[in-house]
Amino acid sequence: MISLSITHTTDSASYGKNGNLIPKDTGESNREAKRHKVNKNLKDLFDAVVPSSSTSVSSTLENRLSEEISSSPQCSISAMHFSQENIFKRSSSLPKPNFEREVILDPKNLEQEDHKYDLEAWNQLEKNSGRMNIQYHIYSQKLCRYPNVLCPIATSIKLDNKSYLHANYITFNNQFLCIAAQAPLTNTLNQFFETIFTKQCTIIVDLRTSEDSTYQSYGPIEIGTSTQLDSINVSLVDIEESLENYTIYEYKLVKNDEERTVKRLHYHGWIDHDVIPLETFEHLIKFHKDRFSGQKALIHCNAGVGRTGTYIVGLILDILLQQDRRFFIKENYRTKLTEIILDLRRQRGEFLVPKKPFIFLCNLIRLRMERLCLTPV
Repeated sequence: MISLSITHTTDSASYGKNGNLIPKDTGESNREAKRHKVNKNLKDLFDAVVPSSSTSVSSTLENRLSEEISSSPQCSISAMHFSQENIFKRSSSLPKPNFEREVILDPKNLEQEDHKYDLEAWNQLEKNSGRMNIQYHIYSQKLCRYPNVLCPIATSIKLDNKSYLHANYITFNNQFLCIAAQAPLTNTLNQFFETIFTKQCTIIVDLRTSEDSTYQSYGPIEIGTSTQLDSINVSLVDIEESLENYTIYEYKLVKNDEERTVKRLHYHGWIDHDVIPLETFEHLIKFHKDRFSGQKALIHCNAGVGRTGTYIVGLILDILLQQDRRFFIKENYRTKLTEIILDLRRQRGEFLVPKKPFIFLCNLIRLRMERLCLTPV
């Protein structure tokens, strides 16, 4: 409840039928017109305001009244009664709120409930994955960064010289999305850049950090220098320090007198076997979309399945929500997320094996829905 009144220190004045001030003289009429405008604005405010909650009523009125009063030094607060109940009487179409009822939701309980259902969905994902029949390449140890991370044959990258890279084509809704790969080894660096050259990729997304146990830098590291590989020459043209934890490199690739330019977005703030803050992840996906939308991308971390898989699912979720912001309201978001990951595992094998990224992605969807004021199912 707000108690308020406006008192004016002014001489008498006359007003027309429409409520406009009829001035007596120029100086006095200007001052009187301003005072009258305050009264009229207050009346309009009381007539127009339709609150959504008791808090917003008080906040809205206090802010507006403070503005009006401060604009007229001759005004002072003394006594005019206004109640929240009266506001609702002005609109019979609005339901009258129950001010006595208070619902308290414990965030901890909600989080535990969400976590419980996330784990159930994760367990179902693992069961369904066990039923998939996928044929894998049996690479020699020299071509694999990790012997237990295999490469499905159906979507593997085959080069003109019949050699393979530990990488796979990734599609979504029957449309090419990107290439997912392991980070290049010293003896696979030529195949790595040749894949980028022949498949016409224009952006590399590198999600490794120097803290990774098997981290290896690749390509030239100083502007103006180049590295000659077996079939391709790689030159570093520019280094753009963009934002915290972001570095963008620009390379020139030359093969048989043909030149191509490719950029490498290196995000070096994501530790292996872990997740990053949701807001940071959203910014990373938005940065990719804003700077490199529509470009062919090769995405990798160390093994090309954990951080790479989380990143690619993030791109897909963004596509779905851009197409229809109510997408995850129409379908159970955990079920849909499970379907997306199963499809990606058919294409890249060991995508998102840890449960931590799965729960992270569930939290991401819930966050997006809350921002849209929607309730996920």
